[in-house]
Amino acid sequence: TITPPPGIDTLRVTDSFGNVITINGISNLLPCLPTSCDATITPAGPFCENASALTLSAVDPGGVWSGTGITNTSTGVFDPSTAGAGTHQIIYTISGSCNDADTISIVVNAADDASFSYSPTTYCVTDPNPTPTISGTSGGTFTIDNSGVINASTGEINVTSSGTGAFNVTYTTNGTCPDTATVTINITTGANATITAAGPFCENASAVTLSAVDPGGVWSGTGITNTSTGVFNPSTAGAGTHQIIYTISGSCGDADTISIIVNAQDDATFSFSPTTFCSTDPNPTPTITGTTGGTFTIDNSGVINASTGEVNISGSGIGFFNVTYITSGTCPDTLTFSININNCTLPQPVANFSASQTNICEGDCINFTDLSTSSATGGITAWSWTFTGGTPATSSQQNPTNICYLSAGTYTVSLTVTDANGSDDSTIISYITVTNCTTPTAGFSISDDEICVGNCINFTDMSTGATSWEWTFNGGNPSTSISQNPTNICFANDGIFTIELIASNTFGSDTITQTITVHPNPIINAGSDVVIDLGDNTNLNATGSNGNYNWIPPTWLSCPTCPSTSSTPDETITYTVIVVDSNGCSASDQVTVFVEFENVIWVPNIFSPNGDGNNDILFVRGKGVAQLNFFVYDRWGEKVFETTNIDQGWNGKFRGKEMNKAVFVYYLEATFIDGSKITKKGDVTLIR
Repeated sequence: TITPPPGIDTLRVTDSFGNVITINGISNLLPCLPTSCDATITPAGPFCENASALTLSAVDPGGVWSGTGITNTSTGVFDPSTAGAGTHQIIYTISGSCNDADTISIVVNAADDASFSYSPTTYCVTDPNPTPTISGTSGGTFTIDNSGVINASTGEINVTSSGTGAFNVTYTTNGTCPDTATVTINITTGANATITAAGPFCENASAVTLSAVDPGGVWSGTGITNTSTGVFNPSTAGAGTHQIIYTISGSCGDADTISIIVNAQDDATFSFSPTTFCSTDPNPTPTITGTTGGTFTIDNSGVINASTGEVNISGSGIGFFNVTYITSGTCPDTLTFSININNCTLPQPVANFSASQTNICEGDCINFTDLSTSSATGGITAWSWTFTGGTPATSSQQNPTNICYLSAGTYTVSLTVTDANGSDDSTIISYITVTNCTTPTAGFSISDDEICVGNCINFTDMSTGATSWEWTFNGGNPSTSISQNPTNICFANDGIFTIELIASNTFGSDTITQTITVHPNPIINAGSDVVIDLGDNTNLNATGSNGNYNWIPPTWLSCPTCPSTSSTPDETITYTVIVVDSNGCSASDQVTVFVEFENVIWVPNIFSPNGDGNNDILFVRGKGVAQLNFFVYDRWGEKVFETTNIDQGWNGKFRGKEMNKAVFVYYLEATFIDGSKITKKGDVTLIR
């Protein structure tokens, strides 16, 4: 660079060869612009791996930043977390006529990992002091809030001194790039599982819910029917003493056990035999088959011995009497038994009745008519009806009306009548038959509602209340059925067909229809049968509908799943090609490849290995050849060529040199595919 001083207008330059160059008017030239710039990068770092991204700087702007961690090449944003721990080369390049570049190394230090844990996280005040597991960087410092007591180095918590409550334990590492983590632990007092005493109970007492001081435990023991709530059922437990356990799980758990006594229930079973007495009969005494020692009472002003149950016939008078026996044990029982005292010297009434209907529907109401007879003065004076399953269930009217039956079933009706001479009763078992008279609701399901032509499907009745079924299968064979669940209904044509079911019973019918879709089967043609010679191949081309093709068997095929494939069979074979379309429908066709077998082998008698591309190689020719040994000898008997590969021929050379024109002798041994063997020999002439 030459910078002339001020006032100089002509510049003469002489080179080393004596050549002179003169430049005039240099005072009018403009000064040159600077030809350099400064890409020096301001040093940065080191940084921690978890530090925030920052923008690097250089002396001159306008360059491009590059390097690991650079997230904005224009502004020079460097992200330590993107770069990762390590030393990273950062390059700043200013391009153009004024270019420069600079490189610095930025160190990113790995961030500490303060991960730690306590297991478990809940402790009792009586538990041993827990120590955490540090899964991250060790050597840090532990702190605890809520006035807890902790070893700052090991993190061991003094459970007793810390007291109860929730505590946040914080661990801070002390490396170049520290980290902090906080774990919450709980210290609680121990649970109290003390069970509130209960019992004794009678065996037929209602279930009770047991209780304990602290909730949340699990109850167990004979008679516990709800392990969460502590329901105890005496009848489930049975008579005896039962151990009941209440367990509160966990490190602060507790357990308690109590014994609950269940006393056996008294049995007040007793009876009179017979149950009807004459006013002149001896006083009857009951037979107690249950618990003895109880007390007897009698209604209707009857007279009875409270201890023995002896009924004073003459003192009680005529009529029906209910005798009640109550046991006197810890768990008493009560039973009532009815007896009848008649004036047997006079004709007794005869109880009889009828109903307005005896076969009714659910919810129907009927009337009853008293048909009883009496010869006593004043006739029948009292009626006592019992309607099992009816509403109301009893009546004292002579002819009760509006006795309603809400549930299906058969029910018994009883009538007891009383006149001045005595009483009589009549009971007709299964007198009233109540039927669910609602009409059916038709419904059915189909084994498959999308099928292919020729497929058969089954139908399942889903109706409610039906006793007969009428099916119509449009397009199906058979087209109708009265079976509840018809099977093997077949469809020979494609289309959308309606299936109808009429479900009936005595009270009406209901009809439902559904449709099925019958898809057409695809079309396929495997082509005509072909005849080939053994060892040849043939192309098989299946044409027809789109779908997935499959040739069976795949033997000797180049592509068993392609519409078109080639076959090189060793014997005659029949192939079946199947196509399955997108609806899952299939079709198939067959083609047979007939293989004609003839054992043929020969050797040409002349060849010309002159490089003209015609007859340059001497090959053994044949069909069905499985194994071959081929030898060529010169006139002196020296072997000049041999091969076991029918596709490998002689090129007229021996030990790399071309043989002269001459007559050579060949000898071959061959085994054909069918196992037969042959040997041949002859002459072959080599010409050029």
